[in-house]
Amino acid sequence: MVRKEEASLNIIPIMLIIILTVSIGVASTLTGFGKLGIAQGQEDNSTSSSSLTPEQRAAICEPGDKHVNTTESRICGIPKSQPSNATTSSEENTTPEGIAPPEPPSEG
Repeated sequence: MVRKEEASLNIIPIMLIIILTVSIGVASTLTGFGKLGIAQGQEDNSTSSSSLTPEQRAAICEPGDKHVNTTESRICGIPKSQPSNATTSSEENTTPEGIAPPEPPSEG
């Protein structure tokens, strides 16, 4: 028969092995994420345009492109184009045809 003292001594190495295995699993999971502050698929903006190859940059910076978005503007160094449906300040103050402007409130 196994005494209580021997049984408790036999369980210590088993517990150490379990703790070590769990610790290694957690450590490998955390280091696998790399930069923990940046979600997968996102890149640090300060280095993204410098990491492009000349072929990639040429494909993005098309000289005949009339619609330039924010990313193309940053990478190519050209100003971003305004959307065609953007309103100007002079258009905001006009009323559509057939609609009368609102009347001022009457005093009374």
